Amino acid sequence: ISELDWNNGDEIIAFYERNQLYFDNYDSIQSKEKIYDFIDIKTRYAYQLYYKSHFDKLERVIEQIEELLPQLEADHSHYKSLDQHFRFLT
Repeated sequence: ISELDWNNGDEIIAFYERNQLYFDNYDSIQSKEKIYDFIDIKTRYAYQLYYKSHFDKLERVIEQIEELLPQLEADHSHYKSLDQHFRFLT
């Protein structure tokens, strides 16, 4: 992840889709920081899908973010920004 160019939309999409099985398996995550990481990566992926008009894939990712976001407390340091990004996508 550290070598990923977060400014390159094609790279973000390719990374996520190569690791989609991992990112779709979020049901057992307990750590708030891990939940944040998953939401962050899914949000970045969703933005790239949005910008590239891949709306057929976007809906599923939005639903996953919607499931994960309530698992962070509203006072979590990243909750507000993630919530704003999510609302933009929906």
